Amino acid sequence: MVKEKVLLSRNFNLFLICFLYSISKTFKVHTIFKYNMCETVDSHDFSTLAITGALFGLKIAITPNEIVVT
Repeated sequence: MVKEKVLLSRNFNLFLICFLYSISKTFKVHTIFKYNMCETVDSHDFSTLAITGALFGLKIAITPNEIVVT
């Protein structure tokens, strides 16, 4: 039961990342997905910040115990 829940949340996170990445590609936004979160985000690029914020906000809401900060 616990294993299934973890697997489901990981699949949903993967879907979420792909969905947000497709949105960013549609609007031709340089996101940090492409650079594995290593590229700095331009503070004037509000759409990138919004997409990134949505990703982290939803990821925190879905799996608070799986987040690893490097």
